[in-house]
Amino acid sequence: MNERRGFRVLVFLAAFTCLMFELIISRLADFHLDSRNSFIAIPITFLGLALGSLHVHFRRQIAERFRVGRSLVLLALVSVCTLTLVFFIFSRYLTVVGAYSIMGDLERTVLKSAFFVGVFLFPFYWFGRTLTACYYLNRDQIGAIYSADFFGASLACFATPFLFHALNLPGVLLTFTAALSLLLFLFVRYSWRGKLVVLALLIAANAAFMGLLTYADNHTNYQDFFSGKERKDCEEIAHAWNEFSRVSLLRVKRANGTPFFVIMHDNAKSNVNVVPYRPGVVRKARHTGVLESLFLLGRPIDEVMVMFAGCGAQMIPFHEFSGGTSHITGIELNPLVRDLAVETPELVDYRLKEFLTLPNIDLKIMEGRSFLVQDTRKYDVIFVGSKAQTNVQLTGHSRKYLDTVEAYGLYLDRLKDNGILYFNHQPLVDVVLTLRKLFEQRKLPPFEKSSILIRRGTSLDLMVSPRGFTREEVLRLVKADTLKPPRLLYGPYLRESTRGFAASITAPFAPGYRPITDDRPFVWDLSLLDYSLAPDMDRIRDELYFFNWTRITTLLGLGTFACLFILVACVPKTRRPPAATLVYLLITGFCYLLIEVTYMAKLELFLQDLLISMATTLTVFLLASGTGSLLAARLGPRLNMRRFPFLVAMIVVVSIVLLDFVQRELLFLPLAARILLVVVLVLPTGISLGMFYPFAVSALVKRGYEHAVPITYGISTLSSVIGATYAMTMMIESGFDSLLQQAAAGYLLLGLFVLLYSRFSRSNVLSLRV
Repeated sequence: MNERRGFRVLVFLAAFTCLMFELIISRLADFHLDSRNSFIAIPITFLGLALGSLHVHFRRQIAERFRVGRSLVLLALVSVCTLTLVFFIFSRYLTVVGAYSIMGDLERTVLKSAFFVGVFLFPFYWFGRTLTACYYLNRDQIGAIYSADFFGASLACFATPFLFHALNLPGVLLTFTAALSLLLFLFVRYSWRGKLVVLALLIAANAAFMGLLTYADNHTNYQDFFSGKERKDCEEIAHAWNEFSRVSLLRVKRANGTPFFVIMHDNAKSNVNVVPYRPGVVRKARHTGVLESLFLLGRPIDEVMVMFAGCGAQMIPFHEFSGGTSHITGIELNPLVRDLAVETPELVDYRLKEFLTLPNIDLKIMEGRSFLVQDTRKYDVIFVGSKAQTNVQLTGHSRKYLDTVEAYGLYLDRLKDNGILYFNHQPLVDVVLTLRKLFEQRKLPPFEKSSILIRRGTSLDLMVSPRGFTREEVLRLVKADTLKPPRLLYGPYLRESTRGFAASITAPFAPGYRPITDDRPFVWDLSLLDYSLAPDMDRIRDELYFFNWTRITTLLGLGTFACLFILVACVPKTRRPPAATLVYLLITGFCYLLIEVTYMAKLELFLQDLLISMATTLTVFLLASGTGSLLAARLGPRLNMRRFPFLVAMIVVVSIVLLDFVQRELLFLPLAARILLVVVLVLPTGISLGMFYPFAVSALVKRGYEHAVPITYGISTLSSVIGATYAMTMMIESGFDSLLQQAAAGYLLLGLFVLLYSRFSRSNVLSLRV
């Protein structure tokens, strides 16, 4: 293998392992730190890469004395040791804290997060150091070497979700260590006899690594999982990882000693109750409880849809109340929920496998919004299970697309003329407001005549009938409401039913109210006006306040770090990058990730399947960027940077229009057609954005600024992490289209800057023309 090809292979494999490492720690963060803090995986990655670049910038001999074998040995050791250390310590010694308890144990979560960040910065520093040295040593062919980075990263994005789906966490970790081992085997210079010894050592190291991590994963510490007055003991019976979450079956003992089973996603960001099936049991509705209220109304209930069906906890009562006559369709996203319920020996007596094979029971494993789009049947009841409020605000979860005006419209479209939409155990403020807005848009009967509110312990249930409820139906519920305090809080024809939360059903919309839509599908708003750098300690344990404060503070902290980074990098005058190049890299790096993250979030809905969305969008984007990097090298001086940013801005604006169109009009297309459309939509943008960085490096080399090449990677990387964090934070406030519009404005600004700079500057470092 010649030297140039060797460097390309090295960069390809280093980028592959780096991005796979990032995706792995993102999944670990979901479980060990809570999903609300898992976004820190991206800042960790880019900060580490930037620090490695900065070190090479100040110590040029790192690149000049670069030895592939030695660097790879250190990189492999640091990565594997860090992953093993963190995984073992978190699993065995730092107990898992439940999502619903995390605000009460905030100090521990903050300390765990700080430890997580501090330790994982180190391997990414080594990745950044290795890649920067490769870019510096191959600065004359930067387009080809940078494209290898994109291609390796794209393969990791494509492979990792499928590996999680097919092989569980051990398979993903084995692939990661195998990739590192391949790097070492290819680039360590020994005789064949020596390479065989190295291969044997690598196999032994991989086996030891897998054994240790598997042991730790099978002995996760749940000692403090539950907190509060009714403390419970947990025992994990079984678990598995996939692309969605770590799914665990827990046997839980209440304080009084009675056991029950629960299936848990990650650290309980969503829980699935396990209910036994008792053949032949028929129940009669007597009180205004969950499900019973539906049967008390006296309407036919022949066809039932249960959204978020889990392993059948709501399907079984429907079956019992209907006497086994209702056809019940359940929708569940994660196949591990079903698999753990039917395959774990401890649940054999629950007879769930028998229940799920009944002729009138159909549990479908698919994404909920996808089912609503593809299914054409009509239902008497659509039962929407618990919202799992700990994950509806996540920027990387398709669950949020089931809370929008458009999703609720699909629910109503799937109801029969006299059908009922039932929301169970939900925070109902946004549900009520979104439904009211939808009723207004469709000119349906008044919402206050079409809704019934039922108390369920400390939570609320909502029944909605687009045709409204009759006086006789409401009276049936009143007669059955014999418990104290009354469960029936609101209904048409009831007196004094507009107090407390029930007032939101009839109250006018608040000024400035924005409905939850597919363009801004988040149930939590980002409160910018309420922010202060010093947190209000009286409110810091409030979940929404903590969410706002951490997101905004992270964004400000990264911005401050970027300024310090640039100032430090510019201290040595002999290695200082030109100011014009600095501005160029900051704008292009920021806008690159701003577009990439927004595309990923926006296309989750269109691709519908979360696994396909994760693998397709980012893979195509990175492949296109790699192609753009190669094109930049071939175009050379023909790439006119005075006009190119304006072209990119136009491409981004056109993509907004096209993305909105396909998501509004073409969701019904088969998956293969939707994937092809995504490729067509993403390619022009990805190719264009991939040209900017190689162009900047080539221009610096041509103008005699080789000394500034190492720091360009750090600056571009750092501006990218700010762009990614800004996107994940501000999409909650602004929506997707607004972020893409801001990115287009960024490229317009870049175009104006380059135009003015080239006109008034004597030494144009933003041009390849002599």
